[in-house]
Amino acid sequence: MATATHNKKKNLSTDPFKLSRPMGAALAMMGIEGAMPLLHGAQGCASFAKVLLTRHFREPIPMGTSALSEMPVILGGEENLKRALLKLSQKLRPSLIGVITTALSETRGEDLKLMLKSFKAEQPEFTIPLVVANVPDFQGSLEDGFAMMQEALVLELLPKDPPPKPLIKDRLVNILPGAGFGPGDVDEIKGLVEAFGLHPIVLPDISLGLDGRLSGGFSPIVKGGTRLDQIKNMPHAKMSFALGPSAERAARAVNERFLVPYVTLDSVTGLMDSDLFVRHLMEVSDSNKAPKTVQRDRERLLDVMLDAHFFTGGKRLSAALEPDELLAVTKIAKEVGMGFKALIAPADGPAIPRIDANEVAIGDLGDLENLAGGSDLIAACYRAQHIAKHLGVPFLRMGIPIFDHIHEPMRSKVGYNGSARLLADIANLLLEQEEHEIESRHLEDVNLREGQDEGCVC
Repeated sequence: MATATHNKKKNLSTDPFKLSRPMGAALAMMGIEGAMPLLHGAQGCASFAKVLLTRHFREPIPMGTSALSEMPVILGGEENLKRALLKLSQKLRPSLIGVITTALSETRGEDLKLMLKSFKAEQPEFTIPLVVANVPDFQGSLEDGFAMMQEALVLELLPKDPPPKPLIKDRLVNILPGAGFGPGDVDEIKGLVEAFGLHPIVLPDISLGLDGRLSGGFSPIVKGGTRLDQIKNMPHAKMSFALGPSAERAARAVNERFLVPYVTLDSVTGLMDSDLFVRHLMEVSDSNKAPKTVQRDRERLLDVMLDAHFFTGGKRLSAALEPDELLAVTKIAKEVGMGFKALIAPADGPAIPRIDANEVAIGDLGDLENLAGGSDLIAACYRAQHIAKHLGVPFLRMGIPIFDHIHEPMRSKVGYNGSARLLADIANLLLEQEEHEIESRHLEDVNLREGQDEGCVC
């Protein structure tokens, strides 16, 4: 399995693709109905995250900031944070506020929990739940921040004693997706779970908050997502599914407090991992076999794998992605006979030791460009397309951000259906490249023959 390697000789990141922990924490808040993320830091910290996520999802991204300036940074930002909380509560009345630290507040050593305790003592009429995520952006990456907020939501919102059992208790399952699951992925997972007659509680459910609906107009807080009353029923679930190694910490928190058993899946991408997820769903739902619709989807994936292997077999993939997504794409690539040239992650993560490769480099897109020579396909965010063009190989857009294509977050890459789409995309890119090379060789032959004819004296 892979070993994470750091380039100790490199003192400068030439082309970074790492996104910050606070951005990941804010993204997790996009899956909670009526929520509002509040970044405790400078105004630019929130502005950058808001613009990037808005451009990627092409949806309004609600986000607040305590707007720390020079003096609050020196003397303390407690008053800024308290004013921001009061303004949000008075103007927007969110169902939940997620208070997220940044490098600025973390470096100064702001104790948010102590600040919020003091704030609640001063404002007893303030009843909005607050969840704190300490996510300094000088460590980790977006995946880290998402997972840390996911865990914080579990620890803060689940009651010490479970509420009365809901009527559908025996059919409840907790779904804890990692940061690599976009709205389309979460939608696909929910459909698969519901096909077994189960009722998923997804935390967070960005398929509702960022699904592109036009109904109801603009909302200054998160519109759609998991409701707080649904989250409180998580202790009654029969099983928790951590989708991706980074999500295990939240599933473990539910288990430690309420003894809800959990399973951590490497991914739900590809045949083997989708089969494993389906087998678990069969056990939880006491089913002897999968529904016919699920069986049919599996047959379609097998058919795509059969068609695709003519183009994927023996080809080499290079990828620069967050650890969970890197694990998922390498697993489906292995299933159709692909090897690996260069695998880059922006930061270390629990998924890296599970990748079936010699090593994963912790670095940037500059490292990808240096190591990806001889690849047949590159998978990364849109910013790596210049590398693919330079090397003359196809480019598969994955991860965040993708600014140059629309509707990408709604394209599923999980389950049987999403895996079939992803594999078809990979095979089609390689097929187009092969046809382009054949056409280029044909033109070279034609030009050579024309040149010979012109030089012939009859």
